[in-house]
Amino acid sequence: MSETDNQTIFDEVTITLRPDGIVEFLYTTSTVDVDVARKSVAEGFKLSGVRAPTLVHIESVKEVTRDARVFFSESEENRAAASRVALIIESPLGRILGNFFMGFNKTSLPLQLFTDSDAAVAWLLR
Repeated sequence: MSETDNQTIFDEVTITLRPDGIVEFLYTTSTVDVDVARKSVAEGFKLSGVRAPTLVHIESVKEVTRDARVFFSESEENRAAASRVALIIESPLGRILGNFFMGFNKTSLPLQLFTDSDAAVAWLLR
């Protein structure tokens, strides 16, 4: 793990607190399991210190385990850390993964898929 005041790098994910207050997750692993999910959310909250808009890049992810999906959609920890979530997808597989997550894991957080980072940021900051 590598850490600065506004960024933490794990083997599976780089988490950055952007100057605009968005917590950005860049997943570099192909599988997100519940341990990675818990670690990511906890570290994102630690960096921001508040419930923050969340920008998630899932281009490298090929699988999110069921336990991780449940954690992201239902956990008190995630609801306490994220105010809204924008998923960035850039491939057909990413779109399938994002749609699958949104279709089968109802979340109380506003959640939207984007192919454009600028549009995602605008939505997060509105």
